[in-house]
Amino acid sequence: MFTDDFCTAARCSSIFPHSAGAADRSEGYVTSSSPCGEGEISVGGGCGSMYSLPPPPLRLFVVVLLLRIYCAYFWLNEIFPTSSYDFISLSGYGRLLHTTRSKVRTGHNTSTSSLPPCPLLPFQSSFQTGNYFQPNIPYFWSLEDIELDEKAASDEMKIQVGGSWRPTDCNPVHHVALIIPFRDRGIQLKKFLLYMHPFLQLQLISYKIFVIEQTDELPFNRGKLFNIGYNISAWDDPSLECFIFHDVDLLPESLSNVYSCAKLPRHMSAVTNTFRYTLLYPQLFGGATSMTRETFDSVNGFSNNFYGWGGEDDDFFLRLTNKGIQPIRLSPTLSSYRMLPHKKEAANLERLDVLKKGHIQHDKDGMNNLKFTLLNHISGPLYTLIQVKL
Repeated sequence: MFTDDFCTAARCSSIFPHSAGAADRSEGYVTSSSPCGEGEISVGGGCGSMYSLPPPPLRLFVVVLLLRIYCAYFWLNEIFPTSSYDFISLSGYGRLLHTTRSKVRTGHNTSTSSLPPCPLLPFQSSFQTGNYFQPNIPYFWSLEDIELDEKAASDEMKIQVGGSWRPTDCNPVHHVALIIPFRDRGIQLKKFLLYMHPFLQLQLISYKIFVIEQTDELPFNRGKLFNIGYNISAWDDPSLECFIFHDVDLLPESLSNVYSCAKLPRHMSAVTNTFRYTLLYPQLFGGATSMTRETFDSVNGFSNNFYGWGGEDDDFFLRLTNKGIQPIRLSPTLSSYRMLPHKKEAANLERLDVLKKGHIQHDKDGMNNLKFTLLNHISGPLYTLIQVKL
């Protein structure tokens, strides 16, 4: 996340006034005036073996690394002064769940009043072990490419045109739109669809998948594509109250990680295999997130100004906290994801400056100034494809 420009001499000298010249002093640990014998150095007023210390180049590397970490820490605190959030239990999440029984237009018969309600928290009894989901496709994770007959897959999984589905033996309490920003990730999209449809159906929720494709040559703008997806999915079904903003290369591992919205926004993909299932930093709010229509509208959506990789998720976290909205996340056991291999987008070199100034623009930059050109709105067998130029 942090680059070399984080720790410039001017910035760090104010934090670490004695850090200058570390490289010059690193060679001077033994001098002719040292009271210690050969092979010893002065340590805390006494003498110790110089051979117990790392060699000078390694010591210098460690000093520089720690200096950069501290500089990044202080820089991050300038942007996120007191904002972070902890993990909550599944039972705690259940108490926060925002549910709605409004009918959604998924192509099914909506006369379901005689059916019992679906579970609020599917697989709750097995949440301690994570109840990990495995796709029914041999060598799914190692396949470099995968064949997908969308029509045949749709028929087999009983998915309605446009990528929607709802259970037929119970009345769903979660009605969800999944919004996927997309460009040049065909292999990941096929794997995503073959994985996510069975996963979501096991959770007994009503859902619809929207893929928002950026077709122009501008740098990829994830935040703006999310805004477009929200705009179109909310218009497509005004009764929808839950929106999940999801990267195409992330797949959830635990079926207990229910795709739903609580009264507070949720960071769903807290840990991933690529980072050894460790939370990168407390304010992280990227990858996969869920929130209600009310929450999204209250912060004016995502910023439209982050072209290239990075920044829009941190900006969105600031939008939430500046409105006094505290996000939540489930435990790492439940909120673990696997990342599909992919080529990274070019980083946005200006994202840090945009992020620092973002709070000034939150009320002007977002849904209320969203502009785009809609090229195609296609209801396919497994998803609804929205092709746009930014």
